[in-house]
Amino acid sequence: YIISQDTMEGKTVQNKKKEVGRQKLVFMLGPLGSNAEVYAAKLAKDFDLKHIAIRELLKQEIKNNKVEGDKIKEFMHLGQPVPDDIIIKMIKRETEKDKSKRYLLEGFPLTIGQGIAAERELGECHTLLYVSSNAETLLENAITKCDPLKTENKTQEEIIKKIEDYAGLIEPVLRYYEQFSKVREIDCTGSAAEVYALVSKAVLPQVYFAIGPKSGGKTVVSQYLAEKTDMKYLNFNEICLRKEFAKIKSQPDLMTEQIIKIIRNEEKTRVIIDGFPENTKQLEYYLANTSRPEGIFYIVASEEICLKGNLQLGATHKDYLKPAAVMQQVKAFYKHSKYLISLIKKEELLLELRNSESITLTTLLESAGMMMQPKLILGRCHEKGQELLGDMIAELTTKDDFVHIDTQSLRREESSRRTAIGNEMLSYTSKGKIIPAECTIKMIKKIIYNNRGGNKFVVTGFPDEVEQLRAFESTCSKFDWEFYLYPSSELAFKSYSAKSIESFMQAENRLSAITSFSIDSMDKYYGVNMQYVLVNGPKLGGKTTIAKMISENCGFTFLDLAILTEECKSKLNPEEVQAGNVTITFEQIIEQLQTRTLGRKNKKEKFVLDLFPVEKIEQVGAILGALGPPSHYIELECPNEYIKLRYKVVNSLQELSEEQNAELAKGFELFEAVKAELAPLKKTVSYHDIKTNASIDKTLVDVKNIFEAKIILIKYCGAKCIDVIMQNLSTKYHFLYLNVNTLIKNNIEQKTPIGRELLLKMQPKELLPSPDVCEELEYNTVHYDYKLVVKMLKDTILNLRTNQNFIVLRGLINNVKLKSIEDALDIRPIDQLFAIDKGLGGIKSLLSLTKEEHDKTEDNRKVEILPKPPEKVEEKKVANEDDPPAEEKSPEEEEKEKKVAFNPCGFGWTNTEKDPRTVGQLFTAWKKCVNKTMLLSDFQTDGSNMEVILDRVLDLVCVGAVSYTHLRAHETLRYLVCRLLLEKKK
Repeated sequence: YIISQDTMEGKTVQNKKKEVGRQKLVFMLGPLGSNAEVYAAKLAKDFDLKHIAIRELLKQEIKNNKVEGDKIKEFMHLGQPVPDDIIIKMIKRETEKDKSKRYLLEGFPLTIGQGIAAERELGECHTLLYVSSNAETLLENAITKCDPLKTENKTQEEIIKKIEDYAGLIEPVLRYYEQFSKVREIDCTGSAAEVYALVSKAVLPQVYFAIGPKSGGKTVVSQYLAEKTDMKYLNFNEICLRKEFAKIKSQPDLMTEQIIKIIRNEEKTRVIIDGFPENTKQLEYYLANTSRPEGIFYIVASEEICLKGNLQLGATHKDYLKPAAVMQQVKAFYKHSKYLISLIKKEELLLELRNSESITLTTLLESAGMMMQPKLILGRCHEKGQELLGDMIAELTTKDDFVHIDTQSLRREESSRRTAIGNEMLSYTSKGKIIPAECTIKMIKKIIYNNRGGNKFVVTGFPDEVEQLRAFESTCSKFDWEFYLYPSSELAFKSYSAKSIESFMQAENRLSAITSFSIDSMDKYYGVNMQYVLVNGPKLGGKTTIAKMISENCGFTFLDLAILTEECKSKLNPEEVQAGNVTITFEQIIEQLQTRTLGRKNKKEKFVLDLFPVEKIEQVGAILGALGPPSHYIELECPNEYIKLRYKVVNSLQELSEEQNAELAKGFELFEAVKAELAPLKKTVSYHDIKTNASIDKTLVDVKNIFEAKIILIKYCGAKCIDVIMQNLSTKYHFLYLNVNTLIKNNIEQKTPIGRELLLKMQPKELLPSPDVCEELEYNTVHYDYKLVVKMLKDTILNLRTNQNFIVLRGLINNVKLKSIEDALDIRPIDQLFAIDKGLGGIKSLLSLTKEEHDKTEDNRKVEILPKPPEKVEEKKVANEDDPPAEEKSPEEEEKEKKVAFNPCGFGWTNTEKDPRTVGQLFTAWKKCVNKTMLLSDFQTDGSNMEVILDRVLDLVCVGAVSYTHLRAHETLRYLVCRLLLEKKK
């Protein structure tokens, strides 16, 4: 009801407002020959839209309005577009006749001004449909409509000219609305039915479903995704309470038809329905009568998890059930959903999430968000790097199909179009206030999650602060990477600060500060080239054991023929599979292998494949052709005698028969043939051979030596900018750089499980006074349990590392900053080195970056060795006949006498007043490595010359043997260069 003026004056009169449908405004464009008018008429009928054809409006205006009609005639005669104000007047008059707020404007807009004016009058554009095709198809379709009295050549020339002119006219309109993810291009090459299916799909929202047991987490996941990815949340159980569903609850087809109608009328461009479909009949009807959903989230949860979720609702909640009822519903769901899940897998719609005790709710929701997250790059630059940033954007958009989101420009255009977000922004700017980050985030969210043409975006102009970045990533999407462009090394860190976005992104290993960008280096920046390990060995040669060992210890996903075969069967009819009437072909396995690997959701997922030996040698080429060359090729060596022995053990045999020997001989021949086929890989990929006739422990060491990254420790550096420098150099030398202090800080602030554990076991230590240049003293490793720190690093490396050869860690060795002698004795560097070497991998190098003038790398301490006391010579006692017989001693007493009591005088001791060994001295003595001292020119406090210095040092470290390098700062750069050249020559 609307309160009228009469009511305000004391009269009890109410005007009842007619209920209208949800607002929806669709634009449709199409050149001559596209048949856009045919599709528009059917679309308007099916989607309950008011069809307004601009061509027909012009004809009516010419016929009925002499003044306006004559103007229109004149413009059309001159071949000029009719002015925007005339077009908008006609549309406004037409829409006033129909208050449905649901319009399809065919042949509109021809200019950007027309589109903006219509949006201001009728609301925000939902979709702009552009029906077109290649010139040949359009010409063929258009000729059938031409006057047959005209000559064919003249007709074709006229048609081609009209098509070309139309394309040039609407090009700016398409580009304008593309930046808002509104444009849907439809190819009209196929049959009318095929083209209309594409047209209707373009207008329909993107649809997701979510299913799972009672209180298993599907509602929480659905609502989280709806909020974060700009979707409309619908609950199927609540929909079923509507009147129109009362009489059709037992009829799946009619219920699904109602769901389809609801989706068609939805104004949002994305929808998620919680609790639908309930059975295979509903899903089959949906697939047969409308466009496929984008995916179906299947939340798997145990009975215990469901009971816990129900308990958390509280007894007063409307959805709360007694535990027995919950158990009954959970069992019923898993029993009745068996065939539904099978159909979902067959249709390749499954998006599976597992809710268990081992993961937190935050982790579950983040996993769901990752399944829908687009590829997002943040582009920022130094104040003098605008041109470089422009070049990068041009390369990304033209060569790799990225969409550029220029937030500053988009804010102006949203305000100009008077959209809901635009009006919100105007309410701030009109009062001289700054537009809050929430408005910009909502604007970007609509664009990145509504773009059906692609999911790759480069964002510029926002965010400007770390808090804005955090808000964006928590409520919208996470940036994969930031590229910071600067014109020269001298300018790189002028505006750099500990609280900048660059600092935040670097701490999370998502920053490249570069002077130029190349699209060819994208995979190198990300490190996301698919990695897979190919293990080749004879039958019973240990290949499955080795493959699983790589999977369990090195973070790879294990795949073999058995796993791929089962995944293929899961897509088929369960009854046929159970009856044994299904045969999986090698071609199906290859197709599933491609889906599982190349179509992986997590681009950092790595695989180890145990697929050989195959039945035919031709199948080797099929596997490599499907996946490309592997990152690692491992060939197993096992003597035939060992294989025969294993065959006997597996089959409980004493001797082998002739047939069994022939079977093994055939396997050996096939293995040798596969080896010959794969021999070229040895020269092009990382090749290793492993002997599998050794012990499991020895083999595990060999496997770890291949896949574990080599650790490089940076002891300390007072310049904060070293983090950015090392991150930049990580691309060149292919290593993963981590600042341990920042990692601890992030885990504690984000309240991760390991962060909570670190905080719980934290024991603050008193440190020596020193300037906290890097703002890290509070999160220094000395305050925390070192085993937990190593565990945190191990998990982080497993998550972030792709194919990097080295892990560079800063902030692990810090005991020199301790004030208390007791603390220094308790936290010993050698123990820390042992823990790192054992928990993370072999330490290859230790870089000590200081500004000290005295070299402390060599162990030249003079010690006083105390003389060892003379040994006592025991006199042998001669036995006498008169002596009484010796008493027999028990074995325990004899053993006790053998043990010599501790005597300090029995050892050689040293005495010195010199300082204890430095970390460098300990490391060189432990690893028995060459002690290299490199003398450096003064480090600039802003780090402007440090990148050059560290670049040369890493050139040695990353290709040389185990080394300890102490960098000092009182000699010239010329001296450094000479030393480096000599080292490299050696």
